[in-house]
Amino acid sequence: SGISNTCGIKILNADGKGMPFRSIQLKDQNGNTLISNVKTNHLGMGKFSFIPSSNKKYSIVVDQQIVPLPHIKEKGIAMSSNTNFNTGDIQVQLETNNNSMAQLVDSELTVLIHKDGQSKGYTVSFEENFSQITFNIPNKQLYSGVNTITVLKEGTPILERLVFNHKSISETTALISETKRVQDTFS
Repeated sequence: SGISNTCGIKILNADGKGMPFRSIQLKDQNGNTLISNVKTNHLGMGKFSFIPSSNKKYSIVVDQQIVPLPHIKEKGIAMSSNTNFNTGDIQVQLETNNNSMAQLVDSELTVLIHKDGQSKGYTVSFEENFSQITFNIPNKQLYSGVNTITVLKEGTPILERLVFNHKSISETTALISETKRVQDTFS
């Protein structure tokens, strides 16, 4: 509570396929619209950010259907990430609130980047009076494709995000060496 949180949305149709929507709303328990016109892409995925209060309840409204969000926790850490599309580097920001600082100051957190049984770890910690930690992960430290970033406190995972390493995907040119026509079809 009290810090910016990112909410991901995935809307599926009855066949389990993603659907685009253009008018998703975030509402509080009194029916007040806090955010409107949240959109999803053609895969049904979208996101929005807001600063929740622990004493309120929130819901998403999609096509007149109300979907409640989970209970807002008074303690914890939020993580956001941004990709530099020129370099492929990832900037990660960890943020916490005053309720959590006493338990986190001078505690070591492990940031684990992993994929398919391979991993790389970094140690970070919150300092007194600073509720944010920002650090960069160079592209060369990421694995090809989807990477999982997990934050652990004393060996216990407390939050996780997926990031995509687009710089590691190389393009190949398909060369046509021979064509063949059978009736009205080219191979």
